[in-house]
Amino acid sequence: GQWYLFYHHNYFSPSDDKRRSACIEKLYFNPDGTIQEVKQTIRGVGINKATEKIEIDRYSTASEGVTNELIDTVNTFRSYMATLPKKGSWLKYDDVDFSCIKDGYMIINVKAADNTELCVREGSAKGKVIARVTLTVRPEEPANPMMARFRRDLRNQWLTQSVNLEYTPKGVNNLVVTNEGDGELSVNWVQFKN
Repeated sequence: GQWYLFYHHNYFSPSDDKRRSACIEKLYFNPDGTIQEVKQTIRGVGINKATEKIEIDRYSTASEGVTNELIDTVNTFRSYMATLPKKGSWLKYDDVDFSCIKDGYMIINVKAADNTELCVREGSAKGKVIARVTLTVRPEEPANPMMARFRRDLRNQWLTQSVNLEYTPKGVNNLVVTNEGDGELSVNWVQFKN
């Protein structure tokens, strides 16, 4: 069976130390029976259906430099975002059940400082690509300068993008979001639909 560690923290009320949230993490053991270091996450445990809005900012583990911070420091219940600072950075969200997805698409809430690309992969940072998102937030300069006024600059604005799936995993899998572009990008949530 699986072992768990229970504790409490004040993630959702950072300015009030008296309000606490219960937290839970999986425990893993070394071959000699000692407990592996437990990494504190906001993810906790449990299986999410792929059709649920998955708060990807509550990742299970991430590469160096990935950060997690509030989207709105005034309204702390608005949500968190995970920021992948550079090409090659990644985050992993454990235990997503794809049995409810047959042939669908993905919706993602994301922002970027410049044009970039991200992938959602199965299992690892080099895993099979489930979906690829190309973000064009800085418009190209049009040949006719008069047309420039019709181009919107969407840098650092939250965008909800829909993309077709390149591959549909089976059963329960770990999702890995990878930054494939040169610039920083932030992710709030992902959701899969049929």
